[in-house]
Amino acid sequence: MDKYLRVKNGEVFIDVGAHVGKYALKVAKANPASLVIAIEPGKLQFNALIDGIRKNNLKNVIPLNIAAWDSATRLKLRVYSATGRSTVVIDEIPDAGHLMRIEDVEAKPLDDVVEELGLGRVDWVKIDVEGAELHVLRGFRSGIARFRPRIIIEIAEFNREGVLNFFREFNYECKHIPEDESGEYFICESKK
Repeated sequence: MDKYLRVKNGEVFIDVGAHVGKYALKVAKANPASLVIAIEPGKLQFNALIDGIRKNNLKNVIPLNIAAWDSATRLKLRVYSATGRSTVVIDEIPDAGHLMRIEDVEAKPLDDVVEELGLGRVDWVKIDVEGAELHVLRGFRSGIARFRPRIIIEIAEFNREGVLNFFREFNYECKHIPEDESGEYFICESKK
C-alpha cells in the first residue's frame, strides 16, 4: 500500500482505523507540513498510537479515539486476541484469535469530524475498518463530494459490491492494489 499512498507535504490525510499508527505516523514524519487525522476506536491501539506520536515528537497529528460511522452514536467494538484487530459489524474475524473484550466506543460521521476541526481540504483518506466500510463512507458523503479525496480502502468481500456501487455514485473509479496479498485493498479516485 505504501506505493499508492503518496501524500504530498501540506496535504491533509485522514487515517480511519489507524490502529497503532503505522500509516499515520509514517505520513506525518515524511510530511511535516501535512495534517494527519488518526481515528482509532480501540483503547489499547489508541494508547499505542499516542505513544508513537509522543516518541516521534509529531505536532501534525490529531488523534481521535472514536469510530467513524454514518451517525453519531455509541457502538460495541469487538477486540480479538491474536492480532488486536477489532470490528463493530461482524461477529467474528477469521484468523484474528479469540474475542478478548467488547468496548463501548463513541462513533460519529467523518463529515462531523471535518466540520468540528474546520478542515478546508481533505486530500487522502485510508479506511481499514474490518467490514464497516459502507458505514464510514455514508458518514462522509459531503466530504467526498466537496473534497474529492483519493481513498485507499480495504473492502471486505461480503460488502464489496455495495462499496464499489457507492463509489460509482460519486463518479469514482476503484482499482485493486495488486501487491496486496489479501486481495482486499483498493485505491479509489475521482474520474473528473
